[in-house]
Amino acid sequence: MSRFPLILLALLAMVTARTAHAVDGVLEINHARALAGGVTAGDTAGYPVTLSQSGSYRLTGPLSPSTTSAIAITASNVTVDLNGFTVTPSSAPAGVHGIDATGRTDVRISNGIVSTFGGSGIVAGDRARIKEVTVRSNGGMGISVGVVSVVEGCTAHGNADDGIYAAAASRVADNMAWSNADAGIRVEASSTVTGNTTNGNATNGLWIGVGTTVSENTVAYNTLDGIYCAGGCSILHNTVTNNHGDGIEVAGNSAVIGNAIQSNDRCGVNLGASCPECLSGLAHNVVNSNNGSPTNRQIYWGSNAAELATVTYPSGGSVNHFTNACSAGGGLGSNYWSCDFSGAAPAANCP
Repeated sequence: MSRFPLILLALLAMVTARTAHAVDGVLEINHARALAGGVTAGDTAGYPVTLSQSGSYRLTGPLSPSTTSAIAITASNVTVDLNGFTVTPSSAPAGVHGIDATGRTDVRISNGIVSTFGGSGIVAGDRARIKEVTVRSNGGMGISVGVVSVVEGCTAHGNADDGIYAAAASRVADNMAWSNADAGIRVEASSTVTGNTTNGNATNGLWIGVGTTVSENTVAYNTLDGIYCAGGCSILHNTVTNNHGDGIEVAGNSAVIGNAIQSNDRCGVNLGASCPECLSGLAHNVVNSNNGSPTNRQIYWGSNAAELATVTYPSGGSVNHFTNACSAGGGLGSNYWSCDFSGAAPAANCP
């Protein structure tokens, strides 16, 4: 055989080796590729893997940085499929995020595990999409995303800050958040929070910004309130039990409808000392055995108790308190007065 075919075969082998990490237009990443560098322009040998170009990337093995982030995303419109693999460091310097896409928009990350980083597990900017990722035992938040983002089907546990944080106008759905050192899930204004389970977090199960819809969540055994809303929320059909603060605490102009609220250490529902202009409505809630006893006050409305007798406020507004079932005075009732807004039952820890 002449030397030309041998040289041609060698060149083909080199080209194949350089392009083997690209399949169907998706660049593949693993530990060896991270150490070699060159995944995208500017990606030097070793960690972090720098993704400086928009496009799709997929792990073909676990990533194990020593003291840096595993992946640094410096472009927008990047999709990373973790492909079921784990991303975890050999050591965890404070403040180092697992996957760092700070300030980058339209980042999508899915299907894997990010654990034990000194900072947050995943950080991304606006319009992020984080799906089916487990973030555990990180030194910051589990997941932190910007406005108009989606976090779905994720698990966040044992993180040293909020399990999941999403900025305004986001959707946070069907996640589990437990044993985090701050709120299980914290979401800013005008968002949707639905179908989540938050248990055993060190502050609130759900901390909710103004004007958010909160529905179909299960919230239990958190150190402070089960659900805290900053005001103007719709809190619908949640199950809230055994929290060490209030079951549900809301500021004014909120609707609290169809919730099952039981065995929380303080108020079942705490509407605070709202002003007459700050209306809230309750209907079809079952509020039972909160505040230390079924015979203690179950719902608190602060300084508005005097106006409640007429169900009409000086400002001319009105609210619907009826068809709630509350345990108080030893029995269940079906109307507003059975809930003891007026404080006829012992106050104990409510508020």
